Amino acid sequence: MQQLEIAYSEVVAYAQDLENQVRKQRQADAELERRTANLALVSGIGRRITTILNVDHLLNTTVHLILEMFGYDHVAIYLLKGEKIRLEAVSGAYANYLSIGPTPSLEDKIIADVATLAQPLVVNDVRLEPRFAPVVPEKPNTRAELCLPIMLGPTTLGVLDIQSFHSNAFDRDTVLALEALTHQLAVALENARLHSAVQEELAERKETERVLHRTLEELQLWADEKAPDLERANQVLQQQIIERRRVESELKNRAFQQAVVAKFGQRVLEGIPLHVLLDEAVALVAETLHVEYCQILELLANVDDVLLLRAGVGWQKGLVGSTTISADAKSQMGYTLLSSEPVIVKETSTETRFNVSQYIRDHNVVSSMSVIIDGEDWPFGVLGVHTTHHRVFTNDDINFLQAIANNLAQAIERIRAEAALRESEEKYRTLIEKSSDAIFLIYGGRFEVINRRFTELFGVTQEEANLPDFIFTNIISARGRKIVEDLQKPTISDQKTLSPPPYEFTAIDKNGNEIDVELSVSYPIYRGGLATQGLIRDITERKRIELEKQAAYEKVQQYALELSAKVEEEQRQREITTILAEAVASISMTLSTDEILKHILLKLKQLIPYDSAAIFLVKDDDFLVMEAAEGFTEDVVNQEFDYSQNILFQEMRSTNGAIYIPDTHSDDRYQVWSGASQVRSWIGAPLLLAREMIGYVTVDRFEPGALTPQDAEVVQAFAHQVAQTIYNARLFEQLHDTQAQLIQRERLAALGQMAATVAHELRNPLMAIKIGVEYLVHDIADDDPRKRGASLMQANMERIDRIINDILYVARAPKPNLVPGSLYSVLETEANFWEVNLPEKGLKFHHQLVSDAPPIMLDFDQIGRVFSNLISNSADAIGAGGEIQLTMVVEDDRQIITVEDNGPGIPLENQEKIFEPFFTTKSRGTGLGLAIVKQIVENHYGTITLWSEPTIGTKFIIVLPNAPYDPNSSEEQA
Repeated sequence: MQQLEIAYSEVVAYAQDLENQVRKQRQADAELERRTANLALVSGIGRRITTILNVDHLLNTTVHLILEMFGYDHVAIYLLKGEKIRLEAVSGAYANYLSIGPTPSLEDKIIADVATLAQPLVVNDVRLEPRFAPVVPEKPNTRAELCLPIMLGPTTLGVLDIQSFHSNAFDRDTVLALEALTHQLAVALENARLHSAVQEELAERKETERVLHRTLEELQLWADEKAPDLERANQVLQQQIIERRRVESELKNRAFQQAVVAKFGQRVLEGIPLHVLLDEAVALVAETLHVEYCQILELLANVDDVLLLRAGVGWQKGLVGSTTISADAKSQMGYTLLSSEPVIVKETSTETRFNVSQYIRDHNVVSSMSVIIDGEDWPFGVLGVHTTHHRVFTNDDINFLQAIANNLAQAIERIRAEAALRESEEKYRTLIEKSSDAIFLIYGGRFEVINRRFTELFGVTQEEANLPDFIFTNIISARGRKIVEDLQKPTISDQKTLSPPPYEFTAIDKNGNEIDVELSVSYPIYRGGLATQGLIRDITERKRIELEKQAAYEKVQQYALELSAKVEEEQRQREITTILAEAVASISMTLSTDEILKHILLKLKQLIPYDSAAIFLVKDDDFLVMEAAEGFTEDVVNQEFDYSQNILFQEMRSTNGAIYIPDTHSDDRYQVWSGASQVRSWIGAPLLLAREMIGYVTVDRFEPGALTPQDAEVVQAFAHQVAQTIYNARLFEQLHDTQAQLIQRERLAALGQMAATVAHELRNPLMAIKIGVEYLVHDIADDDPRKRGASLMQANMERIDRIINDILYVARAPKPNLVPGSLYSVLETEANFWEVNLPEKGLKFHHQLVSDAPPIMLDFDQIGRVFSNLISNSADAIGAGGEIQLTMVVEDDRQIITVEDNGPGIPLENQEKIFEPFFTTKSRGTGLGLAIVKQIVENHYGTITLWSEPTIGTKFIIVLPNAPYDPNSSEEQA
């Protein structure tokens, strides 16, 4: 009896301890809900302000919403105007005491410091902050102040000032939420300013048009006197007016189309039925593009190569919903599916790529345009527009139609996913209803699901289980409650939800009798969170036999110990998950790769305190580049490493897992590199994207054993979270660079074509002048004073002829006649020439060539021109006393040639444009020499790069492949 009392006391102690842990867990859940509420407030404010395009309205709305939703006493926004800071919006208790405008003598030094340093400042007791000054001296009610910089990238736009009449008003979560809001405010403010600029430009254009009209009226007063001149001037003015009206029309049309796309995107997010969405889409497209017909054809899933006319406007009655066409390349819509590009039909009667469907011919369609409605695994179909008039669809029209198709694709994928989810839930309910065991699911403290067997066993219906006073312990006997009172708390280990073994206890059936049951518990994801799912099996007969072998007290004690450990682990994992979510959310607010990488390392330090850390990314499938670093005494960023020699990288790539080294001095895998001599404890975690390793994150401590295996798990989880963010940022930068290059190429192509036309038109008359000058030089005696002028004319005519030849060379881009040959022989010829000519100009020339180099594919004339131009440019740049070095190196399957000088160097702002046609810094240069050099090198499947440092010199590096050479392989590698 005494032993039972002792055992009972211990059980009571365990129960009290578990109750305390449950209470702490509920507090943690409440904290998480509060954070979620803050984020929801920020999200709500963000959605409201992002649609406002007036700057004053935007700022006033923002301060009012913050004041209303967060309940503070004073909210103000200050914006930087040059060197001054200006109060732009205010709301709250001090609003009537402040005026909008510049504040040159700002008393509150906190706002000035935050604007200067671009760092947030939290003051939860202003009495302890000497820089604080009350906004209204006669009403010093403020007890706490929060100042946040409004940042757009690295630029500070202003300061958000929030004050409260209560101390300690700003906790960490609120500050993080409001920081996120300042980022959204910065973007919205920039959008509003851009909108204002566009409106001002339109106003200026209207004023210009008004001035042009007034000028035209004045010219009419004296039209009789100068009619021919006035007629020509009138035509020019009319053309200018027409052009300005055309540009304005295009801008208005583009803005209208973008607004339509944005509004349709909001409709997509409202979750309306698919057939309604498709009908709205065709009507909206037809109205916006001003066409008579619009259609959406769906690619049928269960029928091979058949498209169904699913929605449309303008078509004859009965066609929509019943008309089908072939999805092969013989029809326009099938051709669109296969090409995956927008398809334009300018004239139906002359179309040869495919056959025009009969029902389209029946509607007298002349011009058409169609785009694909893509899908994740399979395209949904095609969106097309048709008109009975000849129509030239613009790029804006194409982009608008594609944007609508993309919105439809997103909506269709979402609808399909929701349907699959509903089907899965229905199957789940069918299975549990037919089960012979009692099944339940608890979420948020409520019984969301109980099956038929549960009702039969315990006499509880679904409605009764949903009542607030019904809890799981209602069906458990008094001695069984100690075992299962905390089973709703899942244990998470290694980021995977684990199910505990089956538990046995006594329950109470619907007749009030005690029965022995077995409970199996799992923790599935339900409605975005973890739920508790249980399966109860009546084991009364089996338990009767087992009770003879094992005491109930031992089972209760073992269960209590296991559950306690699981609660502690769940607590730790929830904290880590919260920090991870906050880190990823804050990182994703920018798309600059450098800013993201730096932010990642700062957020990682919140999870794992470290002495140093770095991020390495794969470059060109051969090297690792250290893209970001924190905590190192040396400048180690941008170092390159050959990852084939990196043992740790190879191991992480093969295992897709983190590596933990407690002491680098006792692990041969760790290779010390420049700047990391102090590292003693090390963790490396791969950055994985679809199981492909794009780099890795390292965390270092300068003491052995300072990092733990648990830290490695956290770093690995963090790396998984941020890998996609890094990849997206790199894609965005690549897209931006590609767009800039495309625009530049189009501009240069147009400029080159124009220059070639001018050069061609000039060549014939210049040739006649040249012949005449030659006759003149020949006929004038050498002692005649006119001889010098005639010779000067002849020299300049030859220079003009060379310029015309260069222009035509760039415009026509002649392909080289590539044959196997010795690059050494070309370079030797150039070296022999310049060894004689450069000393005459006071320059030194050195060369180092490889005579036994293997042959390469080259055009002797063109490749000689490359090095002649480069050496000539260097000679012009460095002047008397300079040195020029020509070097040749054979490396593997390529030959590297360097032309280097010790001249003044090329300014950094000119280096990016140095190879562009017509760009020159010489007073007599044409800017075509280096453009021709680059064109020739690339036509030889080589590369040319530039290195230049002011006051040190300039180096051009040319890399050419050895023969034999397959251009196709190079293109594939490129």
